[in-house]
Amino acid sequence: MKQKVTQWVIPALLLLLPQSAFAQSQFITTPSSLNVAGTREAVESRTLLLQAPQPINGVAIAPSDLSRTDGVGVLPASLIEVKLPQGNKILGNQPLPVSIRFPLNRLNRSGEFSGALLLTYNGGQQIIPVTLRVKDAPWLPLFLLLIGIGLGTGLSLYRTEGKIYDESVVQVGRLRTQMRADT
Repeated sequence: MKQKVTQWVIPALLLLLPQSAFAQSQFITTPSSLNVAGTREAVESRTLLLQAPQPINGVAIAPSDLSRTDGVGVLPASLIEVKLPQGNKILGNQPLPVSIRFPLNRLNRSGEFSGALLLTYNGGQQIIPVTLRVKDAPWLPLFLLLIGIGLGTGLSLYRTEGKIYDESVVQVGRLRTQMRADT
């Protein structure tokens, strides 16, 4: 009796699973998620390796908009370049390198952006999460730091040398006025 129940339960459970669960187990992406970091002046590139145990046709990768975590900025999907080298076919057990370019120089703001790449193929789809961390170039803060150091040094020099000179000029002026008043 127990054996008959398991003969019916296991196939019934397999029918209840979504079809994408079968397709995703056939496909391997390396890395499983993309993490990109860079400055706003750069164009960052990453390579994603796709592999399947048997040949798969109709492979396409569509990027989504990468939204900043606070909702202020967006890197549009139209700016992200995805290049499949052999068209839209994966040969069995051979990794297919996919080049992905992120134009960080087109962003108006720095910050952390997140989105996904949608990998579709005959028989299913897979989502690859993308995290993009963008920093500002160090030139403006470095320039402001150097200006601050220059102003601080100038003020310090004035306090040690220039202030004494100014005070002596004021004293000479007072003496001159007193001498004129006496004559």
